[in-house]
Amino acid sequence: MDLLKAIAEDQGFQYEISYVGYNQSLDELENRAADAAIGGIALTGEKTELFDLSNPYFESGLALGVVSTDTKINGYEQLASQKVAVLKDSQAAEYAESIADKYKFEVIPYPEAENVYEAVRSGKTAACIENYPVLGYDIKQENGLRMAGEKVAGSSFGLAVIKGENQEFLDMFNAGLEHIKEDGTYEEILNRYISEG
Repeated sequence: MDLLKAIAEDQGFQYEISYVGYNQSLDELENRAADAAIGGIALTGEKTELFDLSNPYFESGLALGVVSTDTKINGYEQLASQKVAVLKDSQAAEYAESIADKYKFEVIPYPEAENVYEAVRSGKTAACIENYPVLGYDIKQENGLRMAGEKVAGSSFGLAVIKGENQEFLDMFNAGLEHIKEDGTYEEILNRYISEG
């Protein structure tokens, strides 16, 4: 919402927000009850059939979280014979399972994100794998963790409009996004919510 506000101020347009779930936001867009949709919309091929998509406003991904005072773990290479917490049935869990044999760690699934972080803080697991922005926001709340190693590439998120309609708004959004990246506003907003510890 802060990015949208900054882009609107840069481009001089006004907007009204309808707070709905992800699927409903796309339904409202398709039914033309909304002019655009934003919030967790991955820029994937299937969406390009129905929507015109903006330039990415956020590059997500997965990150490795460890206790902030643990200087031994700086990447997946240090996880051999260790336990790694993940959120059950998540993209992070799927990724962890795909690399567990390579790095020789055991994946421990938990039902809630807070259980994942508590497992690391309490020493039940050596680390966790979590969505980069979710872990980064939690670290910003000074939860005692830090990120280790490089972020694993994930989805890019953008704004969507109906295909062939509202190109002028899409152009303004893209231009405003570029401007706030150039003047430092974008980085300032991200730093307000995300920390790598």
